[in-house]
Amino acid sequence: MAEISIIVPIYNAENYLFQCLESLSDQLFKDIEIICVDDSSTDSSSTILAKAASRDKRIKIYTQSENRGVEIARHKGLLEARGKYIMFCDADDWYEPEMCQEMYNVMELGGVDLAICKTSVFKEGDKEHLYNYSYFDFAIGGIENINIALINNINTVLWNKIFRRDIIEKHNITFPEFKDIRLGWDEFFVLEYMLVSKKIFFLDKVLHNYRVRNDSLTGDMYCKVSKNYEDVWNGLEKFYNILFSKSLLNDEVMEFFLSKYSYKTKHYFDFLPSLEDRIKALNDTREFLENVAKTQASALEFKDKYLRSLLMMTYDYMMRNKSVVSEGEDKEEKEV
Repeated sequence: MAEISIIVPIYNAENYLFQCLESLSDQLFKDIEIICVDDSSTDSSSTILAKAASRDKRIKIYTQSENRGVEIARHKGLLEARGKYIMFCDADDWYEPEMCQEMYNVMELGGVDLAICKTSVFKEGDKEHLYNYSYFDFAIGGIENINIALINNINTVLWNKIFRRDIIEKHNITFPEFKDIRLGWDEFFVLEYMLVSKKIFFLDKVLHNYRVRNDSLTGDMYCKVSKNYEDVWNGLEKFYNILFSKSLLNDEVMEFFLSKYSYKTKHYFDFLPSLEDRIKALNDTREFLENVAKTQASALEFKDKYLRSLLMMTYDYMMRNKSVVSEGEDKEEKEV
């Protein structure tokens, strides 16, 4: 059994996959398995995978019969993983040679449930890495107790972290096979893992390289916002249901969840393209928060205050787009 399982979801990554796999095969720490899940690629990714596996027997290939998305590919990888520790790497990213060794050493100190390293951001087309990208930076170092304040101020990506498989399996932390969620569950995976963990180690070394691509599902997170707000709303609601079903929603966690809900939905709400989308989002939000308030008393005050803020944002939108709204009303009158 390998000490570390590295899960690599792959879809049409022919331009980057060789560099990714080479960086994993060349790790100074050798006791690893590289679990590659090909999500039914239509380019030459499968050929590149086969060649890499012929050179490195630690590479294991699993091919999905149809394209099901990055989260389900990661779910498949977790099911196949046998390592003591779990790491993730996207097919267009790459590790520094010492990454697995450094992360493994930290986890073996004892009492560490999660370790995180620094990452460099490489934007496609740029010649230089942006080493100090603030989202991936952290001011503290060494071992820390995990609490809500810390969770609320930590990046929630998968690929600059190492996880304990026994914690994942004990608490059944995974990537659910929800057909109506196309991206974003990596954040909820990390959040749930931290909620059931005690100690985290901040490793002050740049060991991971993240490539921002214009055509990538995960790589466009800095360039544009999801056009389908339902991805965000559905994800948050399903995450709440999981926390509730696992009895993780004490008052502190509930306050944290509502804060996260407010931040994410307001951010996406302001990008909704039409008044109809905003009205639908308002109704969806009201229905969800009313259901939450039935079992979580702390949600009652939040619900009314938050819905008022969304209504104000809708009013501001209508004032900024008077011509668009009036045109829609004229169209409705003509149809009548």
